[in-house]
Amino acid sequence: MEFPHSFEIAFPNLKQIALQVTLPSNIREDHQISKNSNTSALTFKDAYAFKAGTGQNLHRAKSLLGPDIPPFKSLFIWRLSHNKVPTDENLTNRGFSIPSMCSICKSNSETSGHLFFQCPFAINMWAWFASIIKPSALISSIDEI
Repeated sequence: MEFPHSFEIAFPNLKQIALQVTLPSNIREDHQISKNSNTSALTFKDAYAFKAGTGQNLHRAKSLLGPDIPPFKSLFIWRLSHNKVPTDENLTNRGFSIPSMCSICKSNSETSGHLFFQCPFAINMWAWFASIIKPSALISSIDEI
């Protein structure tokens, strides 16, 4: 295999990589193949299923969305369940450099888990709420809500 001299000078490593590729000697028609398909042919259905993924659990979404629930409250619960609330922890993960402390108890760093489930205020609030709804309930995570 011959390469132009300018290519060898500009990309010396690529020549070595290209020389390691074995080209088939028989001529065949090109086609796409899929690792996730039962056949070697890639169908539109297979490509869509791969790109779409397995989907989301909509049972929680159905309980969050309704004509009697304001959209901003549904959005907040969605953000909380996907760890997208702009807490100090999430802002730090995005590159902001800020000191972190819970503004309620002033003893722990500000994370979604702490603010809504582990802070003494949150624990007392959820205990009060649970006593009204179901006295034996213990709420300590978004999944238990």
